[in-house]
Amino acid sequence: MKKNIFYIIVGLFVLTLIYFTYSILEYLNTQRNNYSQITFCSTEGQNCFNKMFELILPKMLIHKVTINSKTPELLRLDWSARLVSDYAINNSDVLISYGVGYDITFENNYAKFLHKPVYSFDCGISVPPTLEAGCHFYSECIETNDFVVEFPNQIISNKVHKYTEMLDKLKLTDKKVFVKMDIAGAEKAALPQIIDNSDNITGMAIAFYLYDAKSVMEAMPILDKLNEKFVLISRNSLQFVSCPVDISSKYYKGGPCNYLFVLSYVNKNIIDKEEISWIQETTKLYKYKSIDESKYYPIIDNNISLIVVLIEKLKQLKTVLYKFS
Repeated sequence: MKKNIFYIIVGLFVLTLIYFTYSILEYLNTQRNNYSQITFCSTEGQNCFNKMFELILPKMLIHKVTINSKTPELLRLDWSARLVSDYAINNSDVLISYGVGYDITFENNYAKFLHKPVYSFDCGISVPPTLEAGCHFYSECIETNDFVVEFPNQIISNKVHKYTEMLDKLKLTDKKVFVKMDIAGAEKAALPQIIDNSDNITGMAIAFYLYDAKSVMEAMPILDKLNEKFVLISRNSLQFVSCPVDISSKYYKGGPCNYLFVLSYVNKNIIDKEEISWIQETTKLYKYKSIDESKYYPIIDNNISLIVVLIEKLKQLKTVLYKFS
């Protein structure tokens, strides 16, 4: 009887090993083929989207972090899919927000409940919604106005500034900053300078619009640059009725119309330790809470395959072993 149990256990182990070996080799081969299509996909359209989307998945893996020996909670400051680190928010001195549109709930709640100043920007808005005390608005864009959304009955200001210029002008160079950004594609122009001057940034919540192969490819170097100085702790998406893309991948599970991803980061300089989480569903990885009693839209989970996680963890292990060799 004991021998039979032993053989069953060994058999299950061998089958599991074979399964994961096959899955790893299949994934690596898929990604090799995807990389070989980059040049072609830079000029091609919809047919390339899923290939490029698979290439970006390792760059959007959620990490588990500890700050002051504790696992941070995630806060919701508005109705959207933004889940931000409670530590990064509470330890910031000021919120800088780009691309507010007509909805300034996040900004108003930051000013109202944290009693700290907010500086919000949108060059497509001339008259903003009602602002809480301490919440300031400027009809300006960061870096470029090529992607500005013209809102009804509003006048585009065409005013543009650089991040460092704004910090100097508002005397924020020595302040701890939390950055919120939803600028409909302009992030690829705005983020490099912000990341290069990010020592005082506690965290960021950034919306990425991945609506075609080109937008995914443009996001790749930005995500790489972000991952050098920041750690991704939340990845959520919004579900839309009309859809410019149809996400279909063996390595991603979520709504087919989740083309708008909200990524939330904390600065590496405020964390004790971090690791890629085996769990890739935000609401299962971290607890989250709302800052007030408002009724918010439900969070739509999405998930990245365990195989992607395993490969990236093996790459990290290889890097560590190489350093000690």
